[in-house]
Amino acid sequence: MREFVEINARNLYKAVYEACCKANIQLPEQVYNSLQELRAQGLEPQEKMSKIFSNTYIADKNQRPLCQDTGQIIVFVQVGAKTFLDNGLLSDVINSAISECYNENFFRKSIVKDAFFNRKNTNNNTPAIIYTDIVNGDKIKIDILIKGGGAENMSKVEMLNPSATEDDIINFVTNCVTNAGENACPPLFLGIGIGGTIDKACVLSKKAFFENQHKTFSDKLKKHINSTSTTKVADIGILSSSTHIASLPVCVSINCHSTRHASVLVDKTGYKILTKFSNSQGTERTLQNVQKVHTSEIEKLKNLQIGSEIYLSGVIYTARDMAHKKLVELLENGKNLPFELKNSIIFYAGPCPRKTNEIIGPVGPTTSKRMDKFAPILYENGLLATIGKGARSCEVKDSITKNNALYFSIQGGVASLLQDCVKDAKIICFEDLGAEAIFKLEVENLPIKLELK
Repeated sequence: MREFVEINARNLYKAVYEACCKANIQLPEQVYNSLQELRAQGLEPQEKMSKIFSNTYIADKNQRPLCQDTGQIIVFVQVGAKTFLDNGLLSDVINSAISECYNENFFRKSIVKDAFFNRKNTNNNTPAIIYTDIVNGDKIKIDILIKGGGAENMSKVEMLNPSATEDDIINFVTNCVTNAGENACPPLFLGIGIGGTIDKACVLSKKAFFENQHKTFSDKLKKHINSTSTTKVADIGILSSSTHIASLPVCVSINCHSTRHASVLVDKTGYKILTKFSNSQGTERTLQNVQKVHTSEIEKLKNLQIGSEIYLSGVIYTARDMAHKKLVELLENGKNLPFELKNSIIFYAGPCPRKTNEIIGPVGPTTSKRMDKFAPILYENGLLATIGKGARSCEVKDSITKNNALYFSIQGGVASLLQDCVKDAKIICFEDLGAEAIFKLEVENLPIKLELK
């Protein structure tokens, strides 16, 4: 008679809970070391890398998220064929652990119930995307990947010709990285899946953040990207599989410099975190010798030269996708806005929930181009400037020039560092949108760079 091993559901719950906590707050040692290697090579500006390592230090010290986008949770589960769970369904235990972790630790909840037909926030960051494999053995191994939306939105999949060469794959991946640019918060980490069907290639690309089958090729690919692209890559993992004779699917999953993941092993005795996390060595934020400007100094802001780096202090407002949609609807219907638009500054951001001892949770920029369809009408109605990450459309550029307005960039992926720049915060409208509500912020020495005027 075949013997089965009982796995305690509570241990499984605690393993997932702890893995989600650690992965959001501390970088895996492998990720941290890859960033250090890139820094030593001088491939990224030292000031940029300094902010990244200051952020890892502050996040670790304060036990708060590295990035305000605490992500979509992707879970790969290897279930030993000899195991059974003593209580409940595997997916229910995993989702319950994620929900409790995100609520109790004040992580941002970013999951909507349905992608198109019901974009209401579930308010607990579930359901997770769970992939389950039955394997030999008497244990359960769980790999958890926390995937931010900005980087995920720049990922690509393509069906190459089956006669494609290494150079064809290298060119495809390089183009993906270059197109991602600042939208994905470089330096980047890549997971590449090759083979199967188009869906299989995408799953392989996510698994490749935990395993690399083709290090020689990944090293060659990284060297090519870093020597030819303005967007740099810290590390690459590649997984491949069988496929149809007529097919060659290739998927590139892009991750930001805060690449967050964790692996755990659960057996009959308890659980163990397999991932080794970094002990972040860094310092608090240090101010550079750059110009300081207040939001009330309108002419001084308008007279800045493109490329100017400044520290901004004063009142700004946060707004993301849904808030922009509501603002534009109010304008189109001739209704008053919740704040005076003329000469105001909008920060494309959605913070983590704040703890009781915090002014605001970790906060940072979202991808600016998602607001491009709304920006012109706001600029035309007197908006002075926007702050975000990444490039803008030609239409937005024209609107900025026409309306004597401004667009500033701000470094992404350093939410714990930027949290310290906020000296006062309150929600002024659309509270039902959660992280996408409009906040009125009083900031001090917010580090931004003028990109367009």
